[in-house]
Amino acid sequence: MKRYIVTHCRELIFLVFSVYSELFPPFLGITLLSFLPAFLYGCNAPPALPHHDAETVTRISMEASSGQIREMDIFVFRDDRMQKLDCYQKVEDPISWNNEIVSGSGGRLIAACINSGKTVMDWTSVSSLASLRNLSVSLEDESMQHPFMSGMLGIYAGKDDRERRISLSPIFSIVELRSIRCDFSRRPYAGEVLKDVKVYLTNVNAECRILCKLPLFRTVCN
Repeated sequence: MKRYIVTHCRELIFLVFSVYSELFPPFLGITLLSFLPAFLYGCNAPPALPHHDAETVTRISMEASSGQIREMDIFVFRDDRMQKLDCYQKVEDPISWNNEIVSGSGGRLIAACINSGKTVMDWTSVSSLASLRNLSVSLEDESMQHPFMSGMLGIYAGKDDRERRISLSPIFSIVELRSIRCDFSRRPYAGEVLKDVKVYLTNVNAECRILCKLPLFRTVCN
């Protein structure tokens, strides 16, 4: 399990220092350099979270309706009007996963994307639940053994230690054609039989939204 928090504070400080040194005399640049350790310490120190956003661990399990789980991408969003991303975790080995996710406490919406085939960098555009809903997967990349599945769960993180379950559903459907019946009576070709039959699906989308089957909802646990 991996939890990703990205910050560009250090790079920003060095960029400002480089520009400052070019625009002002060297002694001013040296003066700024003397304050640089304090800036870097302040940037590297984790920000203090409000009391209701204290870090907490929630145990969850996945219930797949079809196929096998090969890898998982788990997103935790704040349960408020903006529904911003709280944390993201990549589970590359579900067998050895401890069924735990780390997030801030309070109302949270958990979205799980299973067998997406995406890397960590492929998810960099996800900053809110709305941005995740805008992403799509291609049916051409689907695997019957490891289909893409998704699920959502609303929780109040930190309230209790019960294990929660996310029900997963695939985005694809299977159409099974068992027989074809035609009535050729009272026609010139009456008595003929169908040969070399081909069946085509029409008006089928090649892509599907990641959370297309999941409703818009808020947590009801307070």
